[in-house]
Amino acid sequence: MSGSNSMSVRSWCFVGVLALTWAGHVPFLVNLHIDVILADPVSDVARMIALAGSRMINGAARKMPLPAPRWFGEVLAFDARSAILDSHLKIAEDVSDGHASHDLSDSALQRFVDTLREPYDRAVARDVKEALRTASQAMAASRECGLDDDEFTRRITASLGLWNYLRINVPSLGIVWQRAARFNAEREATAKILDIKSGRVPSAASQCSDGTWVVTPGHIRFTKQIEGQIPLEY
Repeated sequence: MSGSNSMSVRSWCFVGVLALTWAGHVPFLVNLHIDVILADPVSDVARMIALAGSRMINGAARKMPLPAPRWFGEVLAFDARSAILDSHLKIAEDVSDGHASHDLSDSALQRFVDTLREPYDRAVARDVKEALRTASQAMAASRECGLDDDEFTRRITASLGLWNYLRINVPSLGIVWQRAARFNAEREATAKILDIKSGRVPSAASQCSDGTWVVTPGHIRFTKQIEGQIPLEY
């Protein structure tokens, strides 16, 4: 799919969210991302779809008339990092199980080779499991909102033993952490925009460890430039 076509699809999706928003169906959309996760609770694809839906809902909330809708509190309370952490811990278990087992073979030579390799393969599995667990927990504990999407891969690679052949083929899972981190800043921006529209002066404080908010009359701006489609300013 070309870049222009991809943008068109995203634009139409956003229009759909706005249409449902103005029709009063946002509570349905808030629950939809939960339903997506429940349909496949450990799939990174499901988490990405749910996170993308949550970000669209958050963007739509900026366009709604005052007062702020009650369901926006659910958007603010959604812990995206913990959801992704749960998914990645399950992925770690699955990788471990997969690499620690062997298929039965009719070949006596293959069975002999498998027997010799089994201690190494089990060590690889344990190493991968621990690296994924350690890297995922570190990313979940981070309060940076401008994460590098390669950081997760770097953390896993650094944790794996030099003897582990999987160091050369670490799966790229960092983009979901990068988007979840930026989502925290996006939600803060929406909350502060709603404050401004309500006649209140928003706080300059942020839960992000790598930036704060510049607040001037009628305007806000996050101090760190973080690439993304939803503006961190107003």
